[in-house]
Amino acid sequence: MDTDATLVIWLVGALVGNMLFFAFTVAPTVFSVMTEKQAGLFLRAFFPHYYLWGLGIALIAGAEHDQDDVLRPQLAIDFFRDIVDPEH
Repeated sequence: MDTDATLVIWLVGALVGNMLFFAFTVAPTVFSVMTEKQAGLFLRAFFPHYYLWGLGIALIAGAEHDQDDVLRPQLAIDFFRDIVDPEH
């Protein structure tokens, strides 16, 4: 298996692992420890970051998997970096 395929498998695994971790660990813990109002405030602050990381990982995996170089890996990485830290 080549390096690009291995990287894509790891990235997709990280994406799925991230989703499972949130569903089975973060969400139940938040709702068992915090009041409903506190949990709502926390999740409203948490979700934008959670989805940006997921988008970034998916973009990088998609760019790496692209066979025709339509998407450039560096372009996806730069896009993600600009979203996370616009003043880098």
